[in-house]
Order: sequence, then structure tokens, then C-alpha cells
Amino acid sequence: MAPTLTAAQQAIYHEDRRPQLYAALITLLVLVNFFVVARLVAHYYDRYRHEKFGFNIRILLAEDLLIVLSALFVDVMIGNLLAATHFGLGLHSWRINAEDPNYPRNLSNAFRHVWITMVFTPSTFTWIKLTLLFFYRRLFLVSQKWLQIAWWANLVYVVLWLIGATGFYLFQCWPVQWYFMRYYSRYHREPPYPITGQCNATNVTNVSRPLIFGLISDAAILLLPVFSISQLQMSLTKKVGLIGVFSVGVIACGTDMARIIELSTDTDDIIDPACTHLPPPSFPTL
Repeated sequence: MAPTLTAAQQAIYHEDRRPQLYAALITLLVLVNFFVVARLVAHYYDRYRHEKFGFNIRILLAEDLLIVLSALFVDVMIGNLLAATHFGLGLHSWRINAEDPNYPRNLSNAFRHVWITMVFTPSTFTWIKLTLLFFYRRLFLVSQKWLQIAWWANLVYVVLWLIGATGFYLFQCWPVQWYFMRYYSRYHREPPYPITGQCNATNVTNVSRPLIFGLISDAAILLLPVFSISQLQMSLTKKVGLIGVFSVGVIACGTDMARIIELSTDTDDIIDPACTHLPPPSFPTL
């Protein structure tokens, strides 16, 4: 039997953020796959179908392969977040337990999928960053050595960030499954199998650190086309227009910053994690 609810918990028992989660995740799923397919179709008619001897894998653009990988990884993340929502993510933790005869199994299952999402996050955003880097390399290939150095520096930073962020999210608890199995210990319930562990790195301040380092690479990648466009021989008006087009990524940086601030100031990862410790729906991926 789940713990007795307090008067304060009963007063907000009805609160449910699952509809917003479902709407955001499904919208993102549709938009990401639509844009990726549309881009591939456009590239086929613009580039690939004109080959005399049919499609040749050697002419496949690196960014096309990377954007497909990005979409696949985003789909995996969204699928896991939908599964987590099915198990109760978006509800108050005490409500999940109150409605679960085998509590905290549903809560544990929800955070199993949250953990998988977190582990996939660095890889997903790495594919996206690499897509942009190779796109900029093809589009703004210039002879300036310092721009080439900046491109390679961005590439190395992104790869190092991938290794560091994945390692952090993977091993923030030990053993790794303790991230979602710890709720049995927290609620003094017998786990499905004997297990103990520790989670010294799961507080929201630590979890936000990979996002901060990721934001640095986002800003650096965003500056590449700005510097490249500044070298083009065209009027100032056209330069400003082009910079505006390629600066749409500022929105992604803004949403990343908002997520970091939210994690640092308005997230509860102890008392009510299922309702307030929600992972981002990753709209920056658009």
C-alpha cells in the first residue's frame, strides 16, 4: 500500500502534465521526420538524380548521412520519453505510487526510460552539430586558414563533449541501473533483485553541466557562418540578410539556456522528480 497522502498532496493530486508532454513529443516527432525527409527529397532532385550512372554512394553528402542519424536518434529519445510518460512522467510522484499496486515499479520504469533518453542525448546532439559543421564546410569553403582551424577546433570540441557527456550520464550512478532502481530503497520497498548503489552526481546542478558545455559548442558553431559570410563580396544588406537566415540557431541556444536556468532554479529531483524533473522535449533539434 502506498504511503498516505498529506492534505497538501491531495490538493494538487489532479495536476497532470502528461497531455502537454504527449503533445510536445508527438509534434516534435512529426516535424523532425518531415523536415529530414523533405531535405533528402530536395537533395535527390537537386543533386543525386542528375548522376549519369545512377545514384553513387560516393557522392552522398556527409550532412545527409548525419541528418538521417540525427533523426533516428531523436526518434529513439522521443520513443523513450513517450514510454516514460506512459508510466507516469508528468504526474506527481505520490500519485504514481498511489495508483500503482506494485509501487514504485511504475516510477522506476518511468525513470528507466528517462535515463536511456539522457544517455542518448549527447550522441543525438553530436549528430546534429556534425550535420551543421559539414553543411557549413561545404557551403562556406574558403581559403582562410583561420576559418579552417576554427572548423577543426569545433569538430574536436564536439567529439570531446560527446565522450564526456555520455560518460557522465551513463555513470552518474553506480551501478548504472541504480539511477532508476533507487526508488525502491527510497520508499523502503523490496526491489525485483538485490541491489544497492549510490548517485553522487544526479543533483540538478551536476546534470546541467553537460548542457552548459554543449551550449558553448552551439554558440561556436553558430559563429562559423557569420564569419564566413563577412568574407563574401556582396552588399552589407545582403550580408545582414544571410546572417539572419543562418542565425536561426540563436533560438536553439536560447531554449538550451532556458533549460539550464530551469534546472538550476526550479527543478526538484528529490521529493517530486516525476513532475518537476522533466527532460526537455529537445525542440532545439529542429
